[in-house]
Amino acid sequence: MKFNIAIDGLTATGKTSIGYSLAKRLNFNFIDFGLFYRYLAYYNINSTNFNRHTYDTLINCSNSSTFSSLDISQKASELSKDEEIQLLINQEIKKLTKFVVVGQDVTTNILPDAEFKILLSADFETRLGRHVTQLVDKNPQNILYDVITRDNISKPLINCSKKVSKEINTSDLETFE
Repeated sequence: MKFNIAIDGLTATGKTSIGYSLAKRLNFNFIDFGLFYRYLAYYNINSTNFNRHTYDTLINCSNSSTFSSLDISQKASELSKDEEIQLLINQEIKKLTKFVVVGQDVTTNILPDAEFKILLSADFETRLGRHVTQLVDKNPQNILYDVITRDNISKPLINCSKKVSKEINTSDLETFE
C-alpha cells in the first residue's frame, strides 16, 4: 500500500526534527526535500563538472551542516526554480512509498497526493530563536536576514499549503510533543 506523509512549513518550524522523529517511529524512510536542492547547489558551486541529470547520491546526503551556508541556500533557491531539475526530482519523489518528506512546497507541488499532509507553523520570534540555535557560528544579523528572505519567498507557498493541510503551531511544543 502506498502511503506518504508530507510536512510543509516556513523556516525553523520544526519540519526536519518532527519529520525525522515521525519517520523513525513509523519505520518510514525520511527525506528532507530542501537537502536535494542544497546538495545540487553545493555540487554546482564546488565542481567544474556539474551535471544536472546526476542525482543518485542525493538520498545518501546526511551531513546537512555541510549544506547550510547562505551561499548554498541562495544557489539552492536558484536551482529549485529550474523546471528541468524540478521535474526530475519530483518524478522520483512521487515514486516513493512509506516516506516522510519535509520541505517547503511539499504538500502542494511535490507530494500533492500524499495521504497525510501537515503544515507546521510557529511565531516569528520562536523561529528566529531556533534558527540562531541551528546556526550558532553565524552573525545574528545574517540569520535575521536569512529568515526574513526565506519567509518572503515561502509565504505564497505556505498560503496554498494551508488549504490542503492540517496546521499545527509548534511555537510552544518540543519535538516529542
